[in-house]
Amino acid sequence: MQNIMNKKGYYFSTLLLIINICLGCQKKYNSLVTDSPSIQLAGLPGQKVTYGLDYSKFDIQDHYSLRSNWGIKGKWEDVKAQVDKANTNQGETFFMNYLSASGGGFPYFFASGKSSHQDGAPQLCTGRIAFSATEEGLSEVFSKMHISPCPCLYPVAFEGINRAMLKMLRSTTGLKHLGMIMMDFPGIDLIGQIISCNTFISPRDNTVTYPNSLDGAYTHEAAYPHNNPSWMATISDETPLSQLSIPGTHDTMARHGGDITQTQSCLLSTQLEGGIRAIDIRTKMRGGQFKIYHGIISQEAEFGEDVLTPIKAFLEQNKSEVVLMRISDRDSGNTTDTERAKFCEKLNGYIGTYQDFFWKKNNNSNPTLGEVRGKIVILQDFQQPK
Repeated sequence: MQNIMNKKGYYFSTLLLIINICLGCQKKYNSLVTDSPSIQLAGLPGQKVTYGLDYSKFDIQDHYSLRSNWGIKGKWEDVKAQVDKANTNQGETFFMNYLSASGGGFPYFFASGKSSHQDGAPQLCTGRIAFSATEEGLSEVFSKMHISPCPCLYPVAFEGINRAMLKMLRSTTGLKHLGMIMMDFPGIDLIGQIISCNTFISPRDNTVTYPNSLDGAYTHEAAYPHNNPSWMATISDETPLSQLSIPGTHDTMARHGGDITQTQSCLLSTQLEGGIRAIDIRTKMRGGQFKIYHGIISQEAEFGEDVLTPIKAFLEQNKSEVVLMRISDRDSGNTTDTERAKFCEKLNGYIGTYQDFFWKKNNNSNPTLGEVRGKIVILQDFQQPK
C-alpha cells in the first residue's frame, strides 16, 4: 500500500511540474506577443491578435510586375477599375489602389512615361503614329506629341500612370471616394487632386502649381513647390477612416539603389508636409533593429530614427492629422513561430518608445478620424505566431 501511495505521489508531483512548465511557457509566449504599453490588442488569450487594422482584409489593387513598357495599358485599366469600385462602395471596406509598377520598366517610367527620370525629360515615344491631332481610341496612358516632322503625322508617346490619374481626376465629376492611392514619385498637383475628393477641404490645400499641364503629377525632385501639412483639419471628426480619400506612397523609404529600385525622391518628412498620409514601410531585422529594404537593397534607414521620429515630429506640429502605416516583414526566413514572435517583440519595443503616437487598438475595425487624430494607425501586413 505504501508503494502505491508513493507512486501516486510521484505521478501527482510530475503532473504538477508539467502544468507549471506549460503555464510558464504560455506566460513567456504571451509576453512576446501581447506585452505593450501603447496598444490594446484585439482578441482573447490564445486567439490571433491584430495590431491596428488588418491589411489582409483590405480591397487592394496591386498589379505590380509588368513584362514590358506596354503593360502600362493593362495596369491603367486595373487602376481605373479600382477607382470605380471605391467610388461606388463608400462603406466599411478599406480600398487601396497602387499606381506603382515595375518589372519590364523602371518605376519612374510607369509613373511618368518619361524617357528618363528627370522632371523635364520628354515623354518616351512609343513608335506608333496617329494620323490626326484628334484621333480617338488612345488609352489615357498614351498621348499625341505636339511636335511632328510632318503636319499629317503625330507620334504617340507614353503618358504614365500618375499623369493619366491626374488627367482623369481633373476631368471626372462625381468622384467622392478614392480610398488610399499609393504612388511612386507623386507630384504636388496629383496629391492635391486626391485630397480634393474629400468634402470640406479648404481651398488653400488645393493650390494648383501646373494648371495647364500634367507636370504636377510626377516629381523626381527632393522638395515640393508648396505643402499640405494640415489638410485633414477641416474634415469632420465623425468621418470613418474608410470613407477618406488619402494620398500615399508605395515603398515610402526607397530612395536608394538607382532607377531599378528607387520609388521616391522626397524624405519621409517632406512627403508628410506635402500631404501624404498613407505610407508603406518594409522591414528586415538586422542587428537587433528594423532596417528598411526594397527587395535586397538596403535603404540606409532604421525604423525608429528614420521612420517613427519624423512622424512623431510631424504629428506634434499637426495634431489634426493621422498617418496610416503599412508595416511588412520582408525577411523570407521568418516562417516559424519563434521568428515571428521575435518580430512582434521588437515591434512592441518600438511602440513602447513612441507609445503616445500609436492608436490604441480596440474592437473598432473602422475608427473615425476624430479617434485617430495625432496618431499612427498600423496596417498590419505581417504574420504572428499561431
